[in-house]
Amino acid sequence: MFAGSRGPAGGTLNAEVTGRMAQGQRSNRAVVQSARTALDNLKYEVAAEVGVDYEAHGGYGGDIPSRQNGAVGGHMVRRMIELAEQQLASRR
Repeated sequence: MFAGSRGPAGGTLNAEVTGRMAQGQRSNRAVVQSARTALDNLKYEVAAEVGVDYEAHGGYGGDIPSRQNGAVGGHMVRRMIELAEQQLASRR
């Protein structure tokens, strides 16, 4: 989508939003740096559950099809949402 193009509800998207959309992901940094190891462990755990073997590729996922890497990422997001929901529920 470009500046001035129509958004999903038919409205015009502003330049700030379209500028961010066009940039894409520039880095793969953890917001909380101390969580990096835990996120990596989660990635390998989820990958094993869905049948993706990063270790067979030397820990490198670049030659694994994007569909499989996407499945790992999708399951990671589901697991993180589940953990966040559990933490929120325990605060009540």
